[in-house]
Amino acid sequence: MLEGSKAGLSFSQGIHGHGIWLKVSCVKSVRRATRRFGHAYAHLAAYCVEQGYTLFGMVPKLHAKMHYQADFDDSIREQRQWTLNPAAFDNSMSEDFIGRIARQSRRISFRNIEKSILLSYQTKAHFVIDKFKKRRLG
Repeated sequence: MLEGSKAGLSFSQGIHGHGIWLKVSCVKSVRRATRRFGHAYAHLAAYCVEQGYTLFGMVPKLHAKMHYQADFDDSIREQRQWTLNPAAFDNSMSEDFIGRIARQSRRISFRNIEKSILLSYQTKAHFVIDKFKKRRLG
């Protein structure tokens, strides 16, 4: 478990601690973390199956993350100088945004709902940006 936790943190810090492009040394480091995490997870899953526990199943999110290893392998084999960071496709930070929009959509009339939601969100964003500017400049 400890090895899996360390590898998971290393992976997360690796992709979120970089910009949109990863250089070769970073790709190798994140690939190693992905591989270590996958092995630790598989080991825990095998142990749980042997013990009769229904834990550590192959969830879609984990399955998708394990595909990053193949992408990193391709990048290394093809000797790419830069590789697109998998965090470019990460929408986990958007979950809060989606929740706010969903709550807001329940408060707005169904007629012209898309226009109403976007206008409402645009208005809110305008006030938030203004508040940020005043704090930053003032």
